[in-house]
Amino acid sequence: MKSHGIKADFHYQPLLSSKGGQKYGRKSRSMEVYAKTAENLVSLPLFYDLSDTGIEQVIEYSKRFMKEVSKSSLMGLGRTP
Repeated sequence: MKSHGIKADFHYQPLLSSKGGQKYGRKSRSMEVYAKTAENLVSLPLFYDLSDTGIEQVIEYSKRFMKEVSKSSLMGLGRTP
């Protein structure tokens, strides 16, 4: 996405990973799904004055990126996309 001029950052920090969460939080069961989900979140540049063209570009390149990720994931499992 970066090569297409789209800045897709990681801004989310899971509560249980934060200092406050570690100090005050508690968990009653495994947080495996929670942690895995947090590792895969990304912030896309969608904001109030982004042009319609900019929005379409973000959507298009996001779709392309996800197709590539899906392809490489399947290939890693020995499957063909």
